[in-house]
Amino acid sequence: MPASIERSIREENLRFMQNRDVFSEDYYSFLQNLATVNSAVRRSGEKEELCTESVQLAVQFLFNTYYHVRRRHRSVMADWVAAIESLIQGCATTAHWLVSYLSSDGLKYLKPYLVEGRSRDVRQSFSQLLSVCLSSHLFHRGGAVHASNDVTTILTHLVEMLGSEVPDNVKNCGQYFWVLLKFAQGGAAQCGQRALRRRCRRWWSPSR
Repeated sequence: MPASIERSIREENLRFMQNRDVFSEDYYSFLQNLATVNSAVRRSGEKEELCTESVQLAVQFLFNTYYHVRRRHRSVMADWVAAIESLIQGCATTAHWLVSYLSSDGLKYLKPYLVEGRSRDVRQSFSQLLSVCLSSHLFHRGGAVHASNDVTTILTHLVEMLGSEVPDNVKNCGQYFWVLLKFAQGGAAQCGQRALRRRCRRWWSPSR
């Protein structure tokens, strides 16, 4: 066999084995156990570091692996979101990392997982995760929404999606509006968020 063909076959077999191991129930269970074991940590400094690492693992697994699996189980996604919620509610540092990530590198996931995705389960899971992230972050800050640039960035990006992404995917936008509704239901401070009001007035002005 020519060396080039043998190398190609070996690489193809390695990719097959890797995909078989990554997209397996045993692998999912292992990662979930790994991500949730740190919720029992009590020491302050160690808890912040371990909880943040757990959420980083959970978010990367959901966004880059499980949301792409063809046969997903809604219960698995719900368990992961519940695990993330438990970690960020119990640790302000971890909640801050998550909202900071979603307001920077994580912004690229808002459109595909919130309005463009064909899977309703993925849109529901992502919308719940986003809502939990915003509410937990503001809870740790005592509800000071005006002082959170990360929250403002996420909300601004969401409202700006009304210009094209939402109209282009109108059948899939239930979860998008649910996120905005849940944020507004958080209280007067959320409803009075200045940056959000300005963007809304721009998109909903009569001239448009």
